[in-house]
Amino acid sequence: MLDLLRFNRQSAVEDGSMELYSLIFKIGITVNFIGVLYYLMNVSIDYRTRGSMNNIRRIHQFVYFTCPFHHIAFIVEKIMIIWDFEGGYDAHTTTFQTIQFIRLVTTFAGFLCLPAYAIERSFATYFHQDYEKVSRSYIGYTMSFLIYLISVISVLVCVQFNAKFYPFLVLLVSNIVSYIVNIINYKLNRYYYNCSLRKFYTYSLTERYQISENIQFAKFFHIFALTVALFATFCSFLLLLASLPFASTEKNIFIVSFDTIYTVFILYCPYVHYKYNSTWQHEFKRWMNMHTSEVKCSSVTVGKPSLQLKSTFGERMNVNKSSQMDFYFTQLTHSWNNTRPNEQ
Repeated sequence: MLDLLRFNRQSAVEDGSMELYSLIFKIGITVNFIGVLYYLMNVSIDYRTRGSMNNIRRIHQFVYFTCPFHHIAFIVEKIMIIWDFEGGYDAHTTTFQTIQFIRLVTTFAGFLCLPAYAIERSFATYFHQDYEKVSRSYIGYTMSFLIYLISVISVLVCVQFNAKFYPFLVLLVSNIVSYIVNIINYKLNRYYYNCSLRKFYTYSLTERYQISENIQFAKFFHIFALTVALFATFCSFLLLLASLPFASTEKNIFIVSFDTIYTVFILYCPYVHYKYNSTWQHEFKRWMNMHTSEVKCSSVTVGKPSLQLKSTFGERMNVNKSSQMDFYFTQLTHSWNNTRPNEQ
Protein backbone atom coordinates (compact mmCIF):
# COMPACT_ATOMS: atom_id res chain seq x y z
CA MET A 1 0.00 0.00 0.00
CA LEU A 2 1.35 3.42 -0.97
CA ASP A 3 1.16 5.97 1.83
CA LEU A 4 4.58 7.62 1.69
CA LEU A 5 3.14 11.01 0.70
CA ARG A 6 -0.05 10.74 2.74
CA PHE A 7 -1.13 13.89 4.54
CA ASN A 8 -2.91 13.13 7.83
CA ARG A 9 -5.93 15.42 7.64
CA GLN A 10 -7.51 14.21 10.86
CA SER A 11 -4.37 15.06 12.84
CA ALA A 12 -4.25 18.54 11.26
CA VAL A 13 -7.89 19.14 12.22
CA GLU A 14 -7.31 18.00 15.79
CA ASP A 15 -4.25 20.18 16.38
CA GLY A 16 -5.86 23.21 14.73
CA SER A 17 -3.35 23.52 11.86
CA MET A 18 -5.75 22.56 9.06
CA GLU A 19 -6.61 26.18 8.29
CA LEU A 20 -2.93 27.02 7.76
CA TYR A 21 -2.38 23.92 5.64
CA SER A 22 -5.44 24.79 3.55
CA LEU A 23 -3.88 28.17 2.76
CA ILE A 24 -0.58 26.50 1.84
CA PHE A 25 -2.43 23.99 -0.36
CA LYS A 26 -4.33 26.76 -2.16
CA ILE A 27 -1.05 28.54 -2.92
CA GLY A 28 0.40 25.22 -4.10
CA ILE A 29 -2.61 24.59 -6.34
CA THR A 30 -2.16 28.00 -7.96
CA VAL A 31 1.58 27.47 -8.49
CA ASN A 32 1.05 23.99 -9.97
CA PHE A 33 -1.64 25.29 -12.31
CA ILE A 34 0.83 27.91 -13.53
CA GLY A 35 3.33 25.05 -13.81
CA VAL A 36 1.16 23.34 -16.44
CA LEU A 37 1.21 26.51 -18.57
CA TYR A 38 4.94 26.84 -17.88
CA TYR A 39 5.37 23.30 -19.19
CA LEU A 40 3.56 24.13 -22.46
CA MET A 41 5.79 27.17 -22.99
CA ASN A 42 8.98 25.17 -22.41
CA VAL A 43 7.85 22.38 -24.74
CA SER A 44 7.19 24.96 -27.44
CA ILE A 45 10.69 26.44 -27.04
CA ASP A 46 12.31 23.00 -26.81
CA TYR A 47 10.61 21.94 -30.05
CA ARG A 48 11.88 25.03 -31.85
CA THR A 49 15.49 24.37 -30.76
CA ARG A 50 15.62 20.83 -32.09
CA GLY A 51 18.56 21.40 -34.41
CA SER A 52 21.28 19.88 -32.20
CA MET A 53 21.76 17.48 -29.27
CA ASN A 54 18.76 15.49 -30.46
CA ASN A 55 19.12 12.70 -27.91
CA ILE A 56 19.42 15.16 -25.04
CA ARG A 57 16.27 16.84 -26.33
CA ARG A 58 14.46 13.49 -26.50
CA ILE A 59 15.40 12.61 -22.92
CA HIS A 60 14.44 16.10 -21.76
CA GLN A 61 11.05 15.81 -23.46
CA PHE A 62 10.32 12.36 -22.04
CA VAL A 63 11.24 13.47 -18.52
CA TYR A 64 9.46 16.79 -18.79
CA PHE A 65 6.39 14.99 -20.14
CA THR A 66 5.78 13.64 -16.62
CA CYS A 67 5.64 17.12 -15.06
CA PRO A 68 2.04 18.03 -16.01
CA PHE A 69 0.86 14.68 -14.63
CA HIS A 70 2.58 15.50 -11.34
CA HIS A 71 1.05 18.99 -11.34
CA ILE A 72 -2.45 17.63 -12.04
CA ALA A 73 -2.14 14.83 -9.44
CA PHE A 74 -0.95 17.40 -6.88
CA ILE A 75 -3.87 19.73 -7.65
CA VAL A 76 -6.47 16.95 -7.43
CA GLU A 77 -5.03 15.61 -4.18
CA LYS A 78 -4.93 18.99 -2.44
CA ILE A 79 -8.44 19.93 -3.56
CA MET A 80 -9.75 16.65 -2.16
CA ILE A 81 -7.93 17.26 1.14
CA ILE A 82 -9.29 20.80 1.45
CA TRP A 83 -12.85 19.70 0.68
CA ASP A 84 -12.58 16.60 2.89
CA PHE A 85 -12.86 13.92 0.21
CA GLU A 86 -11.43 10.62 1.42
CA GLY A 87 -9.62 10.00 -1.86
CA GLY A 88 -7.17 12.74 -0.93
CA TYR A 89 -5.96 11.29 2.37
CA ASP A 90 -7.46 7.79 2.96
CA ALA A 91 -4.82 5.22 1.98
CA HIS A 92 -7.46 2.50 1.56
CA THR A 93 -9.18 4.17 -1.40
CA THR A 94 -8.35 3.49 -5.04
CA THR A 95 -8.27 7.21 -5.82
CA PHE A 96 -5.62 7.84 -3.19
CA GLN A 97 -3.46 4.93 -4.39
CA THR A 98 -3.69 6.15 -8.00
CA ILE A 99 -2.64 9.68 -7.06
CA GLN A 100 0.22 8.37 -4.93
CA PHE A 101 1.45 6.13 -7.75
CA ILE A 102 1.46 9.00 -10.28
CA ARG A 103 3.24 11.37 -7.92
CA LEU A 104 5.94 8.88 -6.92
CA VAL A 105 6.62 7.70 -10.49
CA THR A 106 6.96 11.29 -11.74
CA THR A 107 9.20 12.14 -8.76
CA PHE A 108 11.61 9.31 -9.59
CA ALA A 109 11.54 10.25 -13.28
CA GLY A 110 12.48 13.83 -12.44
CA PHE A 111 15.56 12.78 -10.48
CA LEU A 112 16.62 10.08 -12.97
CA CYS A 113 17.29 12.60 -15.74
CA LEU A 114 20.79 13.17 -14.39
CA PRO A 115 22.10 9.60 -14.92
CA ALA A 116 20.40 9.51 -18.33
CA TYR A 117 22.16 12.72 -19.43
CA ALA A 118 25.52 11.43 -18.21
CA ILE A 119 25.17 8.15 -20.14
CA GLU A 120 24.03 9.96 -23.30
CA ARG A 121 26.98 12.37 -23.16
CA SER A 122 29.30 9.39 -22.71
CA PHE A 123 28.01 8.02 -26.01
CA ALA A 124 28.47 11.47 -27.57
CA THR A 125 32.10 11.46 -26.40
CA TYR A 126 32.76 7.93 -27.63
CA PHE A 127 31.15 8.54 -31.04
CA HIS A 128 32.48 12.09 -31.43
CA GLN A 129 33.49 11.32 -35.04
CA ASP A 130 29.87 11.29 -36.30
CA TYR A 131 27.51 11.39 -33.31
CA GLU A 132 25.14 14.06 -34.66
CA LYS A 133 25.75 13.18 -38.32
CA VAL A 134 24.67 9.54 -37.98
CA SER A 135 21.21 8.99 -36.56
CA ARG A 136 21.44 7.29 -33.18
CA SER A 137 17.96 8.06 -31.92
CA TYR A 138 17.83 4.65 -30.24
CA ILE A 139 20.13 6.03 -27.53
CA GLY A 140 17.71 8.77 -26.55
CA TYR A 141 14.66 6.50 -26.72
CA THR A 142 16.40 3.74 -24.74
CA MET A 143 17.43 6.15 -22.00
CA SER A 144 13.89 7.53 -21.84
CA PHE A 145 12.38 4.05 -21.65
CA LEU A 146 14.79 3.09 -18.85
CA ILE A 147 13.83 6.21 -16.90
CA TYR A 148 10.16 5.19 -16.99
CA LEU A 149 10.94 1.53 -16.25
CA ILE A 150 13.21 2.24 -13.27
CA SER A 151 10.70 4.77 -11.91
CA VAL A 152 7.89 2.20 -11.96
CA ILE A 153 10.12 -0.51 -10.47
CA SER A 154 11.20 1.84 -7.68
CA VAL A 155 7.59 2.56 -6.75
CA LEU A 156 6.74 -1.16 -6.82
CA VAL A 157 9.69 -1.81 -4.49
CA CYS A 158 8.24 0.76 -2.09
CA VAL A 159 4.90 -1.07 -2.23
CA GLN A 160 6.00 -4.71 -2.09
CA PHE A 161 8.92 -4.51 0.34
CA ASN A 162 7.94 -1.41 2.33
CA ALA A 163 11.41 -0.06 1.53
CA LYS A 164 10.55 3.61 1.33
CA PHE A 165 13.94 5.26 1.63
CA TYR A 166 16.32 2.84 -0.08
CA PRO A 167 15.17 3.63 -3.65
CA PHE A 168 15.82 7.31 -2.95
CA LEU A 169 19.21 6.46 -1.46
CA VAL A 170 20.15 4.53 -4.62
CA LEU A 171 18.91 7.49 -6.66
CA LEU A 172 21.09 9.88 -4.68
CA VAL A 173 24.17 7.69 -5.17
CA SER A 174 23.47 7.38 -8.91
CA ASN A 175 23.33 11.19 -9.18
CA ILE A 176 26.73 11.47 -7.49
CA VAL A 177 28.18 8.87 -9.88
CA SER A 178 26.64 10.76 -12.82
CA TYR A 179 28.38 13.93 -11.71
CA ILE A 180 31.72 12.10 -11.63
CA VAL A 181 31.05 10.63 -15.10
CA ASN A 182 30.39 14.14 -16.40
CA ILE A 183 33.75 15.33 -15.05
CA ILE A 184 35.45 12.42 -16.85
CA ASN A 185 33.65 13.27 -20.10
CA TYR A 186 34.68 16.92 -19.75
CA LYS A 187 38.35 16.08 -19.22
CA LEU A 188 38.31 13.58 -22.08
CA ASN A 189 36.85 16.10 -24.52
CA ARG A 190 39.36 18.72 -23.39
CA TYR A 191 42.07 16.15 -24.11
CA TYR A 192 40.70 15.73 -27.65
CA TYR A 193 40.62 19.51 -28.02
CA ASN A 194 44.22 19.94 -26.82
CA CYS A 195 45.40 17.11 -29.09
CA SER A 196 44.02 19.03 -32.04
CA LEU A 197 45.87 22.16 -30.97
CA ARG A 198 49.12 20.24 -30.68
CA LYS A 199 48.69 18.49 -34.01
CA PHE A 200 48.57 15.04 -32.43
CA TYR A 201 45.34 14.33 -34.30
CA THR A 202 43.54 15.98 -37.19
CA TYR A 203 39.78 16.24 -36.71
CA SER A 204 37.15 16.97 -39.31
CA LEU A 205 34.78 19.92 -38.90
CA THR A 206 32.03 17.55 -37.71
CA GLU A 207 34.31 16.08 -35.05
CA ARG A 208 35.41 19.53 -33.93
CA TYR A 209 31.82 20.66 -33.59
CA GLN A 210 30.91 17.57 -31.55
CA ILE A 211 33.88 17.98 -29.20
CA SER A 212 33.05 21.66 -28.71
CA GLU A 213 29.41 20.80 -28.00
CA ASN A 214 30.44 18.11 -25.50
CA ILE A 215 32.67 20.57 -23.64
CA GLN A 216 30.00 23.26 -23.48
CA PHE A 217 27.32 20.83 -22.31
CA ALA A 218 29.65 19.46 -19.63
CA LYS A 219 30.09 22.97 -18.22
CA PHE A 220 26.32 23.40 -18.09
CA PHE A 221 25.97 19.92 -16.61
CA HIS A 222 28.10 20.89 -13.60
CA ILE A 223 25.51 23.50 -12.59
CA PHE A 224 22.55 21.30 -13.49
CA ALA A 225 23.95 18.30 -11.60
CA LEU A 226 24.53 20.35 -8.48
CA THR A 227 20.96 21.63 -8.68
CA VAL A 228 19.46 18.15 -9.06
CA ALA A 229 21.73 16.66 -6.38
CA LEU A 230 20.77 19.40 -3.92
CA PHE A 231 17.04 18.93 -4.44
CA ALA A 232 17.36 15.12 -4.49
CA THR A 233 19.22 15.21 -1.16
CA PHE A 234 16.59 17.37 0.54
CA CYS A 235 13.68 15.37 -0.89
CA SER A 236 15.23 12.03 0.03
CA PHE A 237 15.94 13.25 3.55
CA LEU A 238 12.36 14.49 4.01
CA LEU A 239 10.93 11.20 2.75
CA LEU A 240 13.24 9.34 5.14
CA LEU A 241 11.89 11.40 8.04
CA ALA A 242 8.31 10.83 6.86
CA SER A 243 8.89 7.06 6.85
CA LEU A 244 10.21 7.02 10.43
CA PRO A 245 7.87 6.66 13.45
CA PHE A 246 7.36 10.38 14.11
CA ALA A 247 4.09 11.86 15.32
CA SER A 248 1.47 12.72 12.69
CA THR A 249 2.04 16.45 13.22
CA GLU A 250 5.73 16.17 12.34
CA LYS A 251 5.01 13.89 9.39
CA ASN A 252 2.60 16.44 7.96
CA ILE A 253 5.34 19.05 8.12
CA PHE A 254 7.75 16.72 6.31
CA ILE A 255 5.21 15.92 3.57
CA VAL A 256 4.25 19.56 2.97
CA SER A 257 7.94 20.52 2.89
CA PHE A 258 8.60 17.78 0.33
CA ASP A 259 5.68 18.98 -1.82
CA THR A 260 7.03 22.53 -1.75
CA ILE A 261 10.64 21.62 -2.52
CA TYR A 262 9.77 19.24 -5.36
CA THR A 263 7.43 21.81 -6.94
CA VAL A 264 10.25 24.36 -6.84
CA PHE A 265 12.57 21.73 -8.35
CA ILE A 266 10.43 20.98 -11.42
CA LEU A 267 9.91 24.70 -12.02
CA TYR A 268 13.52 25.72 -11.41
CA CYS A 269 15.31 23.12 -13.56
CA PRO A 270 13.94 24.46 -16.89
CA TYR A 271 15.12 27.91 -15.78
CA VAL A 272 18.64 26.53 -15.21
CA HIS A 273 18.45 25.01 -18.69
CA TYR A 274 17.43 28.39 -20.07
CA LYS A 275 20.06 30.32 -18.08
CA TYR A 276 23.00 28.33 -19.47
CA ASN A 277 21.71 27.69 -22.99
CA SER A 278 22.14 30.58 -25.43
CA THR A 279 19.95 28.84 -28.04
CA TRP A 280 17.06 28.66 -25.58
CA GLN A 281 17.56 32.32 -24.64
CA HIS A 282 17.45 33.31 -28.28
CA GLU A 283 14.29 31.26 -28.94
CA PHE A 284 12.63 32.53 -25.76
CA LYS A 285 13.07 36.11 -26.93
CA ARG A 286 11.52 35.17 -30.27
CA TRP A 287 8.69 33.39 -28.46
CA MET A 288 8.02 36.46 -26.30
CA ASN A 289 8.01 38.70 -29.35
CA MET A 290 5.49 36.42 -31.04
CA HIS A 291 3.12 36.25 -28.05
CA THR A 292 3.14 39.84 -26.85
CA SER A 293 1.40 42.84 -28.37
CA GLU A 294 4.10 45.31 -27.39
CA VAL A 295 5.39 47.68 -30.05
CA LYS A 296 8.70 46.36 -31.36
CA CYS A 297 11.58 48.80 -31.45
CA SER A 298 13.58 49.18 -34.64
CA SER A 299 16.48 47.09 -33.35
CA VAL A 300 14.13 44.14 -32.84
CA THR A 301 12.25 44.41 -36.11
CA VAL A 302 15.43 44.34 -38.18
CA GLY A 303 15.90 40.64 -37.59
CA LYS A 304 16.51 37.95 -35.01
CA PRO A 305 18.02 38.90 -31.67
CA SER A 306 21.75 38.43 -31.84
CA LEU A 307 23.43 35.80 -29.68
CA GLN A 308 26.31 36.58 -27.34
CA LEU A 309 29.46 35.09 -28.77
CA LYS A 310 31.22 32.55 -26.55
CA SER A 311 34.40 30.55 -26.82
CA THR A 312 34.56 26.75 -26.86
CA PHE A 313 34.72 26.77 -23.06
CA GLY A 314 31.70 29.03 -22.66
CA GLU A 315 33.59 32.25 -21.96
CA ARG A 316 31.77 35.39 -23.13
CA MET A 317 33.56 37.56 -25.68
CA ASN A 318 32.92 41.29 -25.89
CA VAL A 319 32.77 42.07 -29.59
CA ASN A 320 31.04 44.85 -31.50
CA LYS A 321 27.87 43.52 -33.14
CA SER A 322 28.92 44.72 -36.59
CA SER A 323 32.08 42.60 -36.47
CA GLN A 324 30.73 39.53 -34.68
CA MET A 325 30.60 37.37 -37.80
CA ASP A 326 34.20 38.10 -38.85
CA PHE A 327 35.45 37.65 -35.31
CA TYR A 328 33.58 34.35 -34.94
CA PHE A 329 35.27 32.77 -37.94
CA THR A 330 38.65 34.18 -36.88
CA GLN A 331 38.18 32.71 -33.41
CA LEU A 332 37.08 29.39 -34.91
CA THR A 333 40.19 29.25 -37.08
CA HIS A 334 42.53 30.01 -34.17
CA SER A 335 40.76 27.55 -31.85
CA TRP A 336 41.31 24.68 -34.27
CA ASN A 337 44.60 25.63 -35.85
CA ASN A 338 47.19 23.00 -36.64
CA THR A 339 50.18 24.72 -35.03
CA ARG A 340 51.61 24.13 -31.60
CA PRO A 341 50.99 26.95 -29.09
CA ASN A 342 54.74 27.21 -28.31
CA GLU A 343 55.54 27.78 -31.96
CA GLN A 344 53.43 30.93 -32.23
